[in-house]
Amino acid sequence: MTALDKAIYDKYNADVALKAALPGGLHADSAPQDTAFPFGVWLWLNNMNELTFNSEGDDASLQFSIFSKSQSVAEVDNAADKLKACFDEATLTITGYHSIRMMRVLERRIKDPEEAWHYFAEYRILTQKQ
Repeated sequence: MTALDKAIYDKYNADVALKAALPGGLHADSAPQDTAFPFGVWLWLNNMNELTFNSEGDDASLQFSIFSKSQSVAEVDNAADKLKACFDEATLTITGYHSIRMMRVLERRIKDPEEAWHYFAEYRILTQKQ
């Protein structure tokens, strides 16, 4: 688990409302087989090293996905609202880095062919090395 992964998990783990909205948990990369619904997954889209004149940091893109098998969209929307409340403009505690900004840049909700609701949101995370 990277320092950024740990920061994401720690932020989730400290949020009682988000944990309650995701009884199946929030997992890095993929959820285990037979995970209870609804559940969430985060996945790194990219992580670019950024160099400026006097500092080094990262510019990372992360996707959260939430899956629900409920017939109603209310369950996935509730979990999405809790996710946004937790991570929109969040300050992450990242070992070896200062958290500069975490911003949501995209979100969408769809119903997949297996009749599960899928909400996904992309976040951009800017950090500076300490």
